[in-house]
Amino acid sequence: MRTYVLRATTIAALTLLAAGSALAQSNNNPTPDQAGKEEVKAKAADGHATVAAPLQNGALTANGAPQTDMVPAKYSAKNDADDKIPVWGYAFKDMTDAQRGAIRRSVLGNGPAPTRGTDDLHARVGVELPVTANLKPLPGEVTDQMPRMRAYRYTTASDKVLLVDPVMRAVVVVLP
Repeated sequence: MRTYVLRATTIAALTLLAAGSALAQSNNNPTPDQAGKEEVKAKAADGHATVAAPLQNGALTANGAPQTDMVPAKYSAKNDADDKIPVWGYAFKDMTDAQRGAIRRSVLGNGPAPTRGTDDLHARVGVELPVTANLKPLPGEVTDQMPRMRAYRYTTASDKVLLVDPVMRAVVVVLP
């Protein structure tokens, strides 16, 4: 019984609070003669009103707006290129050519690529390698320079080095 009274009192108090808030807001409505009037706008030196679009080509244009990479791909070549990267390879989109070359040199040395690790059909980002693919850990010189590479393995396909996520056995980077 006591719980019922407490619950009913709480509901009644919240209802009164909501009704009072609605009445307070309704007093701020414009009268019919005020409806449709425009706000005062900043004027340029020539006296014409200036209105800056809040978005231009999908980017915020307001003063102090943060720079963002959330611009639609149709306005940003960089974002368009990023959208075409498979999900598996996105973590390595910022890998430089020098880093790619260092990995390739450390794995293959200066000689020709090994004849067979896996076939060329699997030399694409996002492809799952068969269980028979021989995955090897990256050399210490690579993992010392790039610690995030410790979690990955590699194999070869013709003259390419494939970096692989060992858990999913998915190719994440192809180094030609």
